[in-house]
Amino acid sequence: MPWIESHTHLIRHHKTLRMALRLEVKPVVVMGYLHNFWHNVLELREDGDITAWTPKEVAYYSGYEGDSEKFYEALKDGWIDNKNGRILVHDWINYAGRYLQARYRSANPERLEAIRNKYSQTAQSANQPNQPNQPNHNTMSSKHDLSAPILYLNEKAGRSFSPKSKTNIQLVRARYAEGRTLADFKVVIDKKVYQWSKDEKMMIYLRPETLFRASHFESYLNEPLKKEKNAHIPESIRKYIKEE
Repeated sequence: MPWIESHTHLIRHHKTLRMALRLEVKPVVVMGYLHNFWHNVLELREDGDITAWTPKEVAYYSGYEGDSEKFYEALKDGWIDNKNGRILVHDWINYAGRYLQARYRSANPERLEAIRNKYSQTAQSANQPNQPNQPNHNTMSSKHDLSAPILYLNEKAGRSFSPKSKTNIQLVRARYAEGRTLADFKVVIDKKVYQWSKDEKMMIYLRPETLFRASHFESYLNEPLKKEKNAHIPESIRKYIKEE
């Protein structure tokens, strides 16, 4: 029987609340629409590619009876992605990936690889190609998506944290589940490297368990920064620098 991951905080997620406000319904109603949508995608478009579906079909498969264009636009705010002309369910590999892996890993591994490649290839084609021997931090496959923040931290901080560590992966997965993006991880990493890389006492905290912990991530992401003399400022954090 097909199934997807569903997290208990979905009803409180900021994307759920935004969609509820746009559709003028309660968050619990949005949860029903989303689960109807995901369940039909898994049964009818198991690779998460709904490019062929019209807004009316999307609304129908979600159980929404109002303005289908309005509903479709609401889904575009974080629930579906336009990747190089293809409409893909956001983070589909993460949430349906375990079911797809259980179904196809032994019986039809080529099918599983084809689904994963659809996301990774689409993500790569929408960005600049990577330099040889450099990790692709923007891939949409489940493996690379979860390891990307750790690989980026290693690159920027000169560390060698394992992208396969269960502890590290759990931290990353939890932040993604809250709606955070790879860009958010990069901002946090760039900020802390900017602040701590020249401080011997603080350098030891350039690690996943400090940066990606729930109690730290939000404050790190939003905190302003002081301009450091002769320090290179990454483009991702320029807006957080306060000029003196």
